[in-house]
Amino acid sequence: MEHHLQRCADLLGVLKNGPLDAKEAARAHFEKRLLKGPGMNMAVNEVLSHWELLEAAGDVRREEQGVFAATGRVCFEEFIKSL
Repeated sequence: MEHHLQRCADLLGVLKNGPLDAKEAARAHFEKRLLKGPGMNMAVNEVLSHWELLEAAGDVRREEQGVFAATGRVCFEEFIKSL
């Protein structure tokens, strides 16, 4: 569970400067070497899965096609622990 809490915090933090799509967030969060070959697809899926959790908690919102933005709330920890 600690991994998910930390990853949610990190990926919420990636949005602090404004909305991003999952590829932009993956580039901002993961080391460049991890994004080679199938690594980018894996990173995008990792970002999206955590953003979906953050969206369910009310901490991010889906804006235009594929773009997510922070809502200013930070409720994910309580939300995750309630699952």
